[in-house]
Amino acid sequence: MRSLVLALLLLAPAPPEARDRQSDRQFFEQRIRPILRDSCIKCHGEKATRNNLDLTSRAGLLRGGDHGPAVVPGRPERSLLIRAVHYQGDFQMPPKQKLDSKQIADLVEWVKRGAPWPTP
Repeated sequence: MRSLVLALLLLAPAPPEARDRQSDRQFFEQRIRPILRDSCIKCHGEKATRNNLDLTSRAGLLRGGDHGPAVVPGRPERSLLIRAVHYQGDFQMPPKQKLDSKQIADLVEWVKRGAPWPTP
């Protein structure tokens, strides 16, 4: 019996806290930061914070803007950022051209992972 319990514990998925932080860092730096830099920050960051939304930090992302938090970590279906890039509802971001499906999928995966934002 003890062996069965041990085997089941070993087969259980690791909790989110145990996730490989290096993998999250690499995912963010290679896939997410370029999307934010190239498609979002011009209007929601460095020099402007349209709708009071600053996407230059995790704190800004979670605080959100005039319409609430941009991201609910672990919950892409409740995240305004994800609805906006899918062009669902009132928000369509970026406004001039929809992101490609790979970029959208990467953002969804990032939010599912808890929207990790590596610190330098």
